[in-house]
Amino acid sequence: MLHPAVAAISCVDCARWIFNLQTGQRETVRIGPQRIPVPQRRPAGIPTPCASCPKQSPQQAELWKLSRKNEQTYHLWQRAQATFGRAIPDHLKQDTLLARNFAELDQLHAAIDSARHHPRIVPNAR
Repeated sequence: MLHPAVAAISCVDCARWIFNLQTGQRETVRIGPQRIPVPQRRPAGIPTPCASCPKQSPQQAELWKLSRKNEQTYHLWQRAQATFGRAIPDHLKQDTLLARNFAELDQLHAAIDSARHHPRIVPNAR
């Protein structure tokens, strides 16, 4: 939720390709007379941007990876938010576990929005 673009990039792909961490898209270079955009491979010796990535390292990334069921729930929650609940299949509309999970996602999303709009001021350490 905090970094959806980065969440979509696997660490293996990041080691292989140059990515824009803001968009989650591969960087491209234009080649040939028609200037066709081609994904840019990470050159040998160029380190991955782990220091500026929210995942921090491939080992840390595994700790934050959603299970298949949690990922499906998250995507259903996103569709439900976008459609004012109309995307929820009828057989799930009375599911109490889904309702609880959606409520927790709502709270998490509200906390993230609040933190983005009202960042805490941290005093200088002296």
